[in-house]
Amino acid sequence: MAERASTSAESRLVRRREIRRRRQIASRRARWRRRAMVGIGVVVVGLIAALLAVLIVSDSSESPSGNIRLRLDDEGREHVAAGSPITYENIPPASGPHYLVPAPYGVYRDEAAEGAWVHSLEHGAIVLLYRCDVDCNEVVPTMETIYRTLPVGAFGEVKFLATPYRGLVPKYMLVAWRWQEQMEYLDDHRIRLFYADYVDRGPETAP
Repeated sequence: MAERASTSAESRLVRRREIRRRRQIASRRARWRRRAMVGIGVVVVGLIAALLAVLIVSDSSESPSGNIRLRLDDEGREHVAAGSPITYENIPPASGPHYLVPAPYGVYRDEAAEGAWVHSLEHGAIVLLYRCDVDCNEVVPTMETIYRTLPVGAFGEVKFLATPYRGLVPKYMLVAWRWQEQMEYLDDHRIRLFYADYVDRGPETAP
């Protein structure tokens, strides 16, 4: 009887050890699964962050001079009747519906029609939007000098237009078809770089 009792006690001990071993294995596996899930989560978050960074960078560009230029979505090229209201997704626009007749090139003291100069962008022109609160008589002659000294485009014209723009947040903004570059002061060098990079690059390069 004593021998049987001893054997039974040993069996119970073996079973308890086996149960404890299985529990330890299950616990280790659970910890491994948790760590694996955390690792996968970190990788996924990293991939999402990298993708967002790529998307953000793809919408902007840095020129060789280090100036940041914003690339906007194409809003189309529909022609609409002169004077009709136009709604743009981007304000100021860099593409989109426009009037049948483009705005003549030059420097404007009064605001040129938005629908007209967007047509000029389509022809590959560069538009300088500006906001002058009290110093218009100082900056306009400077812009006129810049206009007279810019190189001609493919059709023998200086494809440059400067116009006041109501509600402009930066003081100045250069615009080409689908591109914008903000300026806080009138920078002759940056204007010439932007002009050289984008003149005659509209979807309908024409006079």
